[in-house]
Amino acid sequence: MSNVESNEKIISALFSVATSQGGFFSRSRECILCLTNKRLAVIYNTEMKPTKWQRAVEEQKNAFKKGNIDTIRSVYYTIEDLNTDLDSDANLNIPLSNIIDAKIEEKRWAPELKIIFKEVKKHTRSLNFALVRSWIRYPLPDPIEYEKPNWKPFIDAINSHRNTNLL
Repeated sequence: MSNVESNEKIISALFSVATSQGGFFSRSRECILCLTNKRLAVIYNTEMKPTKWQRAVEEQKNAFKKGNIDTIRSVYYTIEDLNTDLDSDANLNIPLSNIIDAKIEEKRWAPELKIIFKEVKKHTRSLNFALVRSWIRYPLPDPIEYEKPNWKPFIDAINSHRNTNLL
């Protein structure tokens, strides 16, 4: 395991997440949002088998339908999947120590998770994440229905492990 540390554990893996940088003409991209005790990974390109990915999305949708709106879930995405996916340059690897702020932004369609972090070049950047129920795929992928998750446990986990890693 060259991309992940031996003591690294997945805290949460959320599927069908729309990510955007904000701005008037920015488009959302679909990703897997993976939080470990060491990093936040934004996986745009995954090597997961499509059937496994689809099962994970369906399980997540069913959980939300039943009223389980918790954002801490990691049933299908493994540390081996993360290790493989971090090989792709298209995916973002954000060490928890680089995260400046994590907060919830209430939008008309759904609550969004906003992460502000330092990039390698010491510039700050922010990304917004929203959990999507369904997408339109043609002509370009775009979310059409959103879930209304509780981002607080996710933010608490980021802050807890970020503080632990800084010690």
